[in-house]
Amino acid sequence: MPLTSAFTPPGHFSFSSRPSHGESIYRALRDNFGSTFSVEGDSLQQARLYAQAMCLASAEYQLERAANNKTPSKATELLGVLEHDYQVVPTPKATLSERRAYLVAVQKVTRGNRREAIEDALRSLLGDDFIEYRTTAREDIVVSPDMHGSHAVFARSGAKKKVIRLDAPVQVRFASSTIPYTALGGTDAPLKGEEFCVDPDPHRATERITIADVTPTTLTAVFGQAHDAGTLAVRPHPLWISNQRVSTIVVSDARSRDPETRRKIHELMSRALRGVSRWQIITNLGGFETDDPVLGLTDSVPLF
Repeated sequence: MPLTSAFTPPGHFSFSSRPSHGESIYRALRDNFGSTFSVEGDSLQQARLYAQAMCLASAEYQLERAANNKTPSKATELLGVLEHDYQVVPTPKATLSERRAYLVAVQKVTRGNRREAIEDALRSLLGDDFIEYRTTAREDIVVSPDMHGSHAVFARSGAKKKVIRLDAPVQVRFASSTIPYTALGGTDAPLKGEEFCVDPDPHRATERITIADVTPTTLTAVFGQAHDAGTLAVRPHPLWISNQRVSTIVVSDARSRDPETRRKIHELMSRALRGVSRWQIITNLGGFETDDPVLGLTDSVPLF
């Protein structure tokens, strides 16, 4: 549309080759009259048609603006409402474009955790700073039944779960110890030769033991860790870990060092992936060096 058109006052101009709403409406109104009235020059009817067209155009632009507010990439007045709906809290210094870009990314992860959906969301959030989204290749998948050594305890399909409580502390390591126990939850008592996972909480002293001898009230086994009274032992307890759900997000070096960008990526991935999935953010220039003065971490070795 022309820059100096009478149909493009403030609020009606847009960067488009199409005529403005006011011009389109005016032409439609004028053509409907045909030759009944004179609409040439400064005639009264021409002024009426122009005024009507501009009023209708203003209303149409307002409707378009209202409709744009339901779209994260175009929202302005209702941007805060959309952020509330998607449970997004922008930082105080976030610009309008940054808030919109993050909302677009969050909206796209609602399509699921398919690769194309995650890549599309990261591209919307980071633009050209997004380099690559890597997942673990089939030939690189590592599966292990161990978590802190050989702690997994397996049993035949359909085997009953057994849970026992050690009623005395284990103080002697790597030597045979006889400890009183209590079977919990109505489970059967342990049998000689059975394996148990002691203290199955992975944040504690987890280990696997083999029952060397057992009575209705005590058991004898060799413990490799010290345990408090009240510690639980269970079987079966299959501890399986795998790197199949480990993803890598490669971004530009500048964005990888930005704490706010990393926070947004972490929040985005936590929404998109399952709770058992993990991810890491790396730069396209290689691995982080954790003693880099920019990161403020010292006395560490480089990670690659």
